[in-house]
Amino acid sequence: MHSQKSKMITGSQHKIGMLPANTRCNKRGFLRFQQFLLVWIIGFAGIVGAADDSFIEEATRKVRNEAELRQIIDTPPPIGESLQTLYKYYENREAAAKQLGLHEVALKNAQEWLDAMPPEMQFQPRWQLWGHHRKYGDRDLALKYGEATIVAATNKINRARSLFQLAGDYLDQYETKRARALTDEGESALNDHLSQSRGRHVNFGVERGRSELLTLRSALARFDGKFAEAERFALASIEPALAAISVSKGLRPRQQQGAYGSYVGAVSATRKAHTDLGKIYEAEMLLREAIDYLRNENRLAPFYGGLMRQAAHLRINQGRFKDAARLAHASLRDIEENSSDINAQNVWTRLALLSATIGLERWNEAQKIVAALESETAKSPSLRKLLDNQPRGVVRLMNGEIAEALTLLKRSNNFNLERYGTDHYFSAQASGLYAAALLQKAQAEKNIAAEDSARHMLATAVHAMVEPKGLQAGTENAGLRKLYRRLVFEAYLDALYPAMQKGDEASIVEGFRIADNLRGSSVQQAVVDAAIRAVANMPGLGELIRQMQDGQRETVLLYDHIARQMDEAPERRNQQMVTQMRNRLLTLEKQHADLLASIRQRFPEFDQLARPAAPEAKMVAKYLGPQEAMLSILLVRSRTYLWLVTDAGIRFASSESGREQVSAQIANLRKTLDVASQDSPPAVDAKAAYALYKTLVGPVRSLAGKREQWTIAAGGVLGTLPFSALLTRPANTQKPATAPWLVRELATAATPSVAAWVALRQMPRSFGTRKVLVAFGDPDFGGGLKVASGLVRKLPTERQESKPDTIEAYASLGASRFNYQSIPPLPETRDELLAIAKALSADKDRDLHFGKNASRNTVLRLNEAKELAQRQVVMFATHGLIPGDLPGLGQPAIALAYAGKGMEDSLLTLEDVLGLHLDADWIVLSACNTAASDGQSSEAISGLGRGFFYAGARALLLTHWAVESESAKMLTIATFTGYAANPATPRAQVLRQAQLTLLANPETAHPVYWAPFTLIGDGTR
Repeated sequence: MHSQKSKMITGSQHKIGMLPANTRCNKRGFLRFQQFLLVWIIGFAGIVGAADDSFIEEATRKVRNEAELRQIIDTPPPIGESLQTLYKYYENREAAAKQLGLHEVALKNAQEWLDAMPPEMQFQPRWQLWGHHRKYGDRDLALKYGEATIVAATNKINRARSLFQLAGDYLDQYETKRARALTDEGESALNDHLSQSRGRHVNFGVERGRSELLTLRSALARFDGKFAEAERFALASIEPALAAISVSKGLRPRQQQGAYGSYVGAVSATRKAHTDLGKIYEAEMLLREAIDYLRNENRLAPFYGGLMRQAAHLRINQGRFKDAARLAHASLRDIEENSSDINAQNVWTRLALLSATIGLERWNEAQKIVAALESETAKSPSLRKLLDNQPRGVVRLMNGEIAEALTLLKRSNNFNLERYGTDHYFSAQASGLYAAALLQKAQAEKNIAAEDSARHMLATAVHAMVEPKGLQAGTENAGLRKLYRRLVFEAYLDALYPAMQKGDEASIVEGFRIADNLRGSSVQQAVVDAAIRAVANMPGLGELIRQMQDGQRETVLLYDHIARQMDEAPERRNQQMVTQMRNRLLTLEKQHADLLASIRQRFPEFDQLARPAAPEAKMVAKYLGPQEAMLSILLVRSRTYLWLVTDAGIRFASSESGREQVSAQIANLRKTLDVASQDSPPAVDAKAAYALYKTLVGPVRSLAGKREQWTIAAGGVLGTLPFSALLTRPANTQKPATAPWLVRELATAATPSVAAWVALRQMPRSFGTRKVLVAFGDPDFGGGLKVASGLVRKLPTERQESKPDTIEAYASLGASRFNYQSIPPLPETRDELLAIAKALSADKDRDLHFGKNASRNTVLRLNEAKELAQRQVVMFATHGLIPGDLPGLGQPAIALAYAGKGMEDSLLTLEDVLGLHLDADWIVLSACNTAASDGQSSEAISGLGRGFFYAGARALLLTHWAVESESAKMLTIATFTGYAANPATPRAQVLRQAQLTLLANPETAHPVYWAPFTLIGDGTR
């Protein structure tokens, strides 16, 4: 019996579940299984599947139209027929009502069904009543029906699976002792079932039971805060579900369909476990492969809408809102084709679509979704409860409906304060959004006292969000929270604007600090996640980080439990449990503070990387030379803010061009710059190039005096703009060699944030003897493809080409579908590196790595041997990638030689970069895609830059668009020839002189040839 029990608990892992490990946990509890895709298909929303799914499986075996389903519901019960006929009548009505999402009809039908049946035929109607009350009724009554259903179970397998379901229900009520007892009792019943004679039906029930037991064990482990154990149980649940599918091949269609339902439930549990641990891309690849498997088995249709909704939520979590909107639309189309009535699946899917639409900042479109949801759920309290006040309030606020926004955001603020307390990040954010609405109202009414009050409330919220207390650090970037954070910070800056305009230094300094905090936070989470993985095995630090993560995960779980208790009516709350959990939170906060103090003391560099503090303007001025200036730019909805810092102090200016207008101008300019593939590039959009100069540089140009070396801190879409190609006055760009480009006046460098730049200036200068170069180019991607020299360096990517608005398209994007060997080679980079090696007097045989040797393994081997730390220049003449460029790619990466084992061993990722030991003046990425055209790309590359800075580099040289190979080679050779010949010249000036060299040549005077390269980091020597 022990061996059988061990087999049940451990199981084996199906290949779909075998995915690489990752780290973070930042999501809510397993009990949201009640919102899974199988709510109406499998017949319940808890941890396990229905004990007898015949009515659902039969109803979904073929697609029925709505009229047919309504006819089934409207048909009166047969009179004078057998019990079996009457049983089948209620069974079919139940299936039809559920398929149409008619909850009340289904509940009434289940009660009538129970009343009409003798005791020996009451198991199924009791099961249905149990499920209805669990989802939409009284949970205490649901437990009562659950206990009665177990008594009514006529065989051991039904009893075992009912016990598992009831255990999940008690866990939902935080009655863990009862839940564990029922789980053990269910496992015992399952083991008793094993002692029966073996047969296909016996094996089928056992395998489904095993899968459901393991899923429940996963939920129990998560409740205990054992997230890795929860993941192991969930992964193990897939194998018996697949075994059930195999066994079911010779059984009835309803049993076959039930087996596939168990498989989808196991995959969903595993996807959730991955997400709990922050393994977002593992979760997505699992989902894609499951979809692919179901499609190949011709079993996809019943699960279509729900699976696409899960896919949409994953994309929302990644901030990939366009893809999320397409997936949500696909899910909604499927659901609405099956039922025109509003139901839970419809609402959940439209809420996912709303989140994606908000993420895209399509406020008018979001308003229409909100209005439709509010109207259609008005008569259903259970469905109306699904609508969250905060996103609806934000939509109303952004559409100028202040009164309605205030009502919703006040409710959201009260909700968060009651559930999380005043110190939680969620409470601070909710307070900030509410204060932003109050401020707008006060300003519209010219109520000075109310305006001052709202401004104070907003300032308090912002400062709490800048320095989230203890274990709440990192929550600001989940889902839509990054957008909400930006909205709150921008509202605060707008509140400071009148004082900044008048020259109030305290307000200007405060605005400068807040802007940098907002800019830095946009890339922070990806850097922290990669950093944590990179130091996982580092002695001392790795253990401290693991302890912090454990505490953070337990904290998320405790807040989730408290929130659920607070959702109950006062008389149903377990106040003693809430008090115990709040006391435990205080203990965890103290432990976290101690761990953080230890990290700061023993590993200050990691602390600065993970928790960068926005510097004061005086500190920035301290590190600026007499020829330098720091320009901080922030686009907001209605205007552009500019802060210029020099060694003489800080100045402020603004422009009335807002984010949308500036973004459009950048897009227009890039259309005439990102044209390397054209034989004859068009004239640069002179109107856009000059307008952008007037907005972004002109207002502060005179304030800098004769300082001609500028560092520009500008994230988002501004990170895609080549400032060197702006026009300082109106001009005809038909003759680019004589146009007044900004590069003629200034040498510019970019920085991910002012904080990152300060950290670079604080790095000690290298006084040791270093070799000059190590370079990796023309990697062998394994495909044997040939590309002629002179072509554009371009890599077609999933992010550029995919539109996953169908389930088939989404599934086809899986990692197994991507052929790494199809990456275009870059043979011309060999000549480029050879020329640079000659200019720098490097040893080409020792320092240059081509073909198969230009590999991730070579980089890591040289790093281990401390060779990388002995190089002034480290070059990667290959493709650079950002998250989403390739399937499953969740962090910036550099494409190196194919390792023969797939993508994971062939890409040098941000996580790898953080583990490098460098002392490099330059990191060069001289190929395409490394600073692509959208804000997401800019943020990803900022993250890669911070990774290289942490590893010990001082500056990165990379490109804004796919570059033409010959001119790219000319520019990099000119840059490093000048670098070698002029030891005292700052890096930014070296690059500028190389650009001016190409500009002076009529054949390469167009900015498409010299403007794509940008310097990120410290522009000095």
